[in-house]
Amino acid sequence: MIIQHLKDGMSSTAIESIPEFHILFNFVNKILKLLKLIVQHTIYGKDDYINELYENTPYTITHLEHILQLTLSVIDIVNNQLHIGVIQTKSVFDDLQIKLDEYLLKLKFSNKLLIRYNLTNIIRPLGILFDPNRRLVTLIDTSTATSNESSSIMKDPLELRRKQMQSQIDETIKRLKDNLIIASQLPIQPQPIIQRIHTALHKLKTFDINQDTEKNFKWLIHEERTLADLLQKFIQEINQYTTSNVTLPDDESIHEINETELSLKINNACTLNYENELKILQENIKNSSQGNQFNGLSNVIRLTNAHILSQTWLRAVCLLKSDNNDELRDTFMKLNNDLAMQLERGLNNEENKNTLMDNFAFAYAQFRSDILNVEAKQGMLSNYIDAAKLVNSIQQWTKKTNLNVFNMFDNIKKISYDLNLTENRMQNFTTNVSCSLLPIDIRPEDLICLFIPEYTTVMLSICEKFNQIDEFLSGRTNKIEPLQLPSFVSSNGATNGLSSFIYRDQSTSTPLFDKQKHILEIRGHSTKFIQQLIALFMEPKIQSDLLMNVSMSQ
Repeated sequence: MIIQHLKDGMSSTAIESIPEFHILFNFVNKILKLLKLIVQHTIYGKDDYINELYENTPYTITHLEHILQLTLSVIDIVNNQLHIGVIQTKSVFDDLQIKLDEYLLKLKFSNKLLIRYNLTNIIRPLGILFDPNRRLVTLIDTSTATSNESSSIMKDPLELRRKQMQSQIDETIKRLKDNLIIASQLPIQPQPIIQRIHTALHKLKTFDINQDTEKNFKWLIHEERTLADLLQKFIQEINQYTTSNVTLPDDESIHEINETELSLKINNACTLNYENELKILQENIKNSSQGNQFNGLSNVIRLTNAHILSQTWLRAVCLLKSDNNDELRDTFMKLNNDLAMQLERGLNNEENKNTLMDNFAFAYAQFRSDILNVEAKQGMLSNYIDAAKLVNSIQQWTKKTNLNVFNMFDNIKKISYDLNLTENRMQNFTTNVSCSLLPIDIRPEDLICLFIPEYTTVMLSICEKFNQIDEFLSGRTNKIEPLQLPSFVSSNGATNGLSSFIYRDQSTSTPLFDKQKHILEIRGHSTKFIQQLIALFMEPKIQSDLLMNVSMSQ
């Protein structure tokens, strides 16, 4: 009787909407039930798959959030009727359901568990509400501001769809930037994935909702999910050790020892004590079973990578003042993702150009500071003698290295690890660099990089001038202009240098090096020494010297 009484007070149109309300509220109820189940499953899940839960739960929640934004954000209730702002084909909800099933499978949700709680088909029934052939519902004007607002929106479903697409684009850009940060912080950077993320970001930022097609929009959204999955697989791969597949020979039958073979002839037996010899043998076996560290090979890989990175940074210095933004962007992608993203945003005014110059100089100064410290600790800074010894040790390693059956697999694993490390680092190399085994040399601008990196324009001018000297020595140019230093302008943002040393006492911060007393004095002496060094090379007598002719192969 109660149900009949309620129906009597409703219009025929509202009564026809009851099945649609049932579909909507059933969907909301199942989503709430699934979220509670995920929380309980994560808390009380078995330790056997705790890593899977930790890795895949955030992606599942993100997908559920995407589903809710795609559905509930465009549904409104006006005059006891459901109003859907957009239309969607059945395939859209099939894709959402399939993706949700994949995530639940990664979370170790069994099919029996989903059937038990009636969670096997959550998304697909919503396709009825978004069906293009669904009956048209006209809006009835009401006196309230909310109804008028809803009516104006529903009369223009294209505008609502544009807002929804823009919202999805903004969320996708945010997720791509988060994945870019994760990828750039990995010990081995997946450069192909990083480049695809940059490409997707560029297309999303330039996506024209009024001009581009729905197909391109769906492809960009799907590309973000694909890249997220590829990045997750890459992270899992580098966290696992590479196992070697070795084919072992078939086992031979074991000879059975009989009593006759165990019997001893007491008359001819003699007892000897081999305890000390056994200890020596055990110690030799222990030492021989330890894998070799191949320090020479590790040093070669480190030096080669450092030398190529230095070349790439110097190439970027040359490209800064050129119009070749495409090559500059590709070079930045190999060196620093933040610089690449800043270049992507455009350099449409002088302020943006100066900001990019300063950020590049700070990043270059940090790179030089780090690499000089590393090579100094390794004793390889400008050390050509030890670099030559490395080459000889690599050529003689098979003769000097202790290789035997006890440490064979450890040696193979170490060499395989170095090989994988080298191949992954090669993906960070540009195509126009030369791979040379040379030590890292001290450059004139290193004085600025180490002590006063805030003087960015001075640093870049000295670096550019020293690059010209390299070109002169290699015969690529026959003239060098004198060094003209720009005005000394200090920029904010340096992460190293003397100005970064600060003493903090509760609420006060005191620089250890006073800008007027120490920084300016060091700046004056440093730049004076560098100018003298470069001016010395400019003298005709020095240029005609025998050592200079030998270095220029004249």
